[in-house]
Amino acid sequence: MLIDELLRAGAAPPRFVLTDLLPQPEAWAAAAARHPAFVAFEPSPVDATRIPRALAEGRARLMINAFHHFSPELARAILADAVRGSSGIFLSEGFERNPLGFLPMVPVGVAALAANPLLARRSRAAKAWLTWATPIAAAASVWDGVVSTLRVYTEAELREMVAPLGDAFAWEYGTYDFPLRGKGYYFFGVPAR
Repeated sequence: MLIDELLRAGAAPPRFVLTDLLPQPEAWAAAAARHPAFVAFEPSPVDATRIPRALAEGRARLMINAFHHFSPELARAILADAVRGSSGIFLSEGFERNPLGFLPMVPVGVAALAANPLLARRSRAAKAWLTWATPIAAAASVWDGVVSTLRVYTEAELREMVAPLGDAFAWEYGTYDFPLRGKGYYFFGVPAR
């Protein structure tokens, strides 16, 4: 979607290289086929705390709605590895730490949940039953939303994580609003000049 929007606006999209400790090459191949000039992927596992130099060199790192999944120790290691590799890093979460912070995403989440069985490649009947006939999917989604918001790092915690890394990087934190009173944050670091 981002690439399509940038192209529509006449802007040149960046080149993305998708990586994960548990890679999904089949799904990523579809994204790469759709935008071969802008999307590539690494099919083998990549540890975000120790990205190989050949893969990291000259590239910034980007994590959207994922950083809260990492323990404080792993989060520190990810930030330290970015600094070690002189790679800029950009983090964004669609909510701040607030157990009700996921509520503005409910309309989109409900639509996605309802559409999921229709878009599934396999087990459509089972997914439809679990999604539409039982409260299991809705309950799991609410639980995931609340727990995720409670795991999001605060500005103070993020700054505490990067404080021991010295002044080789400049760090910036900010927030953004989105419809239905939603509020997210971004945190990024780039090599200081």
